[in-house]
Amino acid sequence: MSEHLTSTSVADLLEGRLSLREARSVVAHLLQGCEACATALLPPPVSEHEYDGVIDLTFATARVRAREWAAAVRWLTFYIVGGRRCFSDFPRRKKRRLASWSLCEALLRLSYALRKDHPEEMVHFAEMAVEVASLVPWRPSEPNHLDQLRDLEARAWGELANAYRVADELALAEAALEQAYERYHVGTRAPVLLARLHDISASLFANQRRFADAYRSLEKSRALLLAAGEWHGAGRTLLNKGLFSTYEGHPAEGIQLITDGLNEIDLDRDPDLVYHSLHNVVFLTIETGDLERGREYLGLLRRLAEVRAGRLDRLKLFWLEGRLAAGLGDFETAARIFAQAKRAFERAGLFYHAALAGLDLAAVWFRQGKAARVKGLVGELVAAFSRVQVEREAIGALLVLDKALAQDRATLALIEEASAALERLAGKRSGPQPARG
Repeated sequence: MSEHLTSTSVADLLEGRLSLREARSVVAHLLQGCEACATALLPPPVSEHEYDGVIDLTFATARVRAREWAAAVRWLTFYIVGGRRCFSDFPRRKKRRLASWSLCEALLRLSYALRKDHPEEMVHFAEMAVEVASLVPWRPSEPNHLDQLRDLEARAWGELANAYRVADELALAEAALEQAYERYHVGTRAPVLLARLHDISASLFANQRRFADAYRSLEKSRALLLAAGEWHGAGRTLLNKGLFSTYEGHPAEGIQLITDGLNEIDLDRDPDLVYHSLHNVVFLTIETGDLERGREYLGLLRRLAEVRAGRLDRLKLFWLEGRLAAGLGDFETAARIFAQAKRAFERAGLFYHAALAGLDLAAVWFRQGKAARVKGLVGELVAAFSRVQVEREAIGALLVLDKALAQDRATLALIEEASAALERLAGKRSGPQPARG
């Protein structure tokens, strides 16, 4: 966003009143450290004594809880626009005075809002949330407060595990999940919290391609949510199960599961979830070769994208139009779209998607008999992947294709095999969107 923020933008973000697209725009602007917005959003710095007085709050009344939340939002806003160095520099004594349940909650919400476009920042704020959760003071006068604090720590560790997973730090994600489960077992053992931990575990297992474990975790999560009457959350587990089925190479099963999930969730509760789920249905419908239905669905999705889709969502929708055109035999249109999509994905730093769009373009050129262009394009993709840190499987798939092209042994099936290998890996990173981070 180019315009400056209003005085309520950050509070709206942390209260969950913004759409995902609006939240991304606000966060991206804040992370630029805009001085004008810092001045507009924040009062002049207060003395340490006065500030400590604002932060040192309790849960004695709802009014005090509201003041605590306001203080957490104000401090976090200051932290974001002020360079984000102060918290790490504070002595532990100061951190204890800052720590509150509300600050931990605000950090977790901000971390989650960053999951699509800023995975490193997602990790940063989740790590802060874990530290804050460990410092929230125990109040012996409040029944079960210690158990509730363990729940807060379990939740923070779980969301940190999810952040590590999104950032492709899978070993760190496993270690964080172990910490989350340990704290869960000494807390209140709330079923919904356990369901969330199982949901995070399922996503991690899917990234590790341990699909049997992923499905078991989703089934546990769904059973707990259904028992608690959380129908919306239970529907999300079906959406995730549908995505995992597509990662395994079962798109028809994936469509059915996603459709079942959409029939269970509250469509008005999370419009962005609905949009991304419908996008996945359109993608899979085209992949299965049902092109007429895919064309119909794509038209519906275009209208929804006008109000729900962000910049990258619109780019992925444009790419889908290229796949539909290729399936219908309109190779000139498909080639134009794939070339434009490849360049746009590269500018956005989405290397897997750029490579996939490039391989789609290669397949179209191969059908048109433009073998020389295909050789140059695949060589370009190999060079691009060699410059970034990606899995060996991704580079290997491209190298096999590159070698076959050099020896004039390439086939359309080989291009499609390379594309399928990259698509599996892209799904782990930023492919079809999981139902929840």
